[in-house]
Amino acid sequence: MQGRVVWSHNPGSVQWDGSDYWWETSHFDEAVILQMVNDSIASLGGRDTAKDGWNALFATNNNTCSRYSGYTRGENRNQGKHQWFGGI
Repeated sequence: MQGRVVWSHNPGSVQWDGSDYWWETSHFDEAVILQMVNDSIASLGGRDTAKDGWNALFATNNNTCSRYSGYTRGENRNQGKHQWFGGI
């Protein structure tokens, strides 16, 4: 799975009339954005749900790093030799 990229777009995620700054959280629809993130994680992991997508991503990463398989509660998602989300 290394090197995979996912693109998510939903015009309903931000409602902006041109006043203020578009990136202010008052313009965001958090439910739409959360669904976009969940769909992206599922897609990135090649699964149907975000939970299964995360597990697939961790299993692949841990197999690559010769560790156990899957995600363990409390495990840091931005750790080790593979940096998945530089800005998150």
